Amino acid sequence: MRYLSFEIENYRAIEEKVTIDLKDDKLIPLVGINECGKTTILQAIYCFDHLNDSEYEGRHLKNIKNLYKTEDTEAPTVTAHIEISFDDYVKSYSAIIAENNMKQKKLIDEETDELKKKDLEKKIYSDKSNLDKSQFNNSPYAER
Repeated sequence: MRYLSFEIENYRAIEEKVTIDLKDDKLIPLVGINECGKTTILQAIYCFDHLNDSEYEGRHLKNIKNLYKTEDTEAPTVTAHIEISFDDYVKSYSAIIAENNMKQKKLIDEETDELKKKDLEKKIYSDKSNLDKSQFNNSPYAER
């Protein structure tokens, strides 16, 4: 998988959309005066690597509001555009489904109401993607 770009909007002090383009494998320096948003940009991007988050321990996922604004603004968005191989897509899909199913099965085990159990069982998904390789290769996410 390769990140192509990030779009950040309404995340902490970033109000207007900021796009970080990585398509050409450039080195992108972040240069600016103190308190101009360099770390905020990095923390927004870091949202996509929260499993390896030993430095911030999830703080960048919790402290998302603009501290300088008193009124509520639109919800923050951080979007990543990626290229991914079919094999990596299948592995990622399977891992997400397995994690979801593990949580669902735990909820089912804890539930005592049989009707609620049946509803929870409907939310257990197949670990196989219904997207085949030819469909994937024609999608905008396929590595080229």
